[in-house]
Amino acid sequence: MTARERLQLAYEIAFLPRRLNGLWRKWVDDPEHADPDELRALDEASILHLPLPEGNGAPIGARYRLALFQAGASDYKMRSFIANVRKRLNRPPISEKSVRPSMVRDVVLPDYRIPEI
Repeated sequence: MTARERLQLAYEIAFLPRRLNGLWRKWVDDPEHADPDELRALDEASILHLPLPEGNGAPIGARYRLALFQAGASDYKMRSFIANVRKRLNRPPISEKSVRPSMVRDVVLPDYRIPEI
């Protein structure tokens, strides 16, 4: 899996409940054979729910989109869902305090509709 594909998967895990649920079921059924790239994307999904980076290290449009994704995910308690999955899979703690600027990209999520404000 390329870095770009893993970032796409991380966004899907972070903001699409059905995507995380599908992977969770797969991991529960066969935890020893969990794909390391998928588990790394799970860790990155957790990072995507941290505060946005300050300054201009990331594109402004991508920061706004990520903020909208974070707000939309709050209704589904995705931060808690991801944290609970990571805990069950014994993933190491996240040390970052904000989203890494390199992770803030214009990622398109399939079938995701940002609500009109």
